[in-house]
Amino acid sequence: MIDQGVTPGASRPAIAPADPDVPVRGRLAAAGGPLALLPVLFLLLLSLCACGDDGEADEVFATVVRCLDGDTVELSDGRKVRYLGVDTPELKEGDCYAEEAKVFNELLVLNQEVELVGDAFTDDTDQFGRYLRYVYIETPGGPRLVNKELLLKGYAWHFMDSKLELKDELRAAEAQAQASGAGLWCACEEHATDACLVGQ
Repeated sequence: MIDQGVTPGASRPAIAPADPDVPVRGRLAAAGGPLALLPVLFLLLLSLCACGDDGEADEVFATVVRCLDGDTVELSDGRKVRYLGVDTPELKEGDCYAEEAKVFNELLVLNQEVELVGDAFTDDTDQFGRYLRYVYIETPGGPRLVNKELLLKGYAWHFMDSKLELKDELRAAEAQAQASGAGLWCACEEHATDACLVGQ
């Protein structure tokens, strides 16, 4: 059978062999082979890195729909957030000042849009799957750090973690509350400071 487009008897053009001095990788790139897809793969990886572990973007702003206690809230998307660097009395244990801490937390953030900021020096979530965040609210005087407000007013104590980026600021807020006998530092016998006892 005679190939179409080829004159019978005419010699076919010779196919040049691959240059042995050119690596296979180089020949593929020159021919627009797999290496030509590298820019596309790079962009794909960047898009994946911009998402959370579940493939969804981690929102910086969210609305608080429920306060579980003084240091944990639930967001409108169902996520639970645990405030970084602070610990409040346990409601389930009936701890002194637990209810007061929850009420103060509600006054600050319930039904409010908050800004959520992680800490590069600690985990993204705790063992219960709660997101660990610094939580900010907007006020006429500017942003306020809820974690710090709980400490300043004596509704929480500083959760000692030497890795936290804001550990010094939080520690200073706790020391200020202790010095003034604010909140649980005077209301609860097990936490009462010298400042509170002198005042009595």
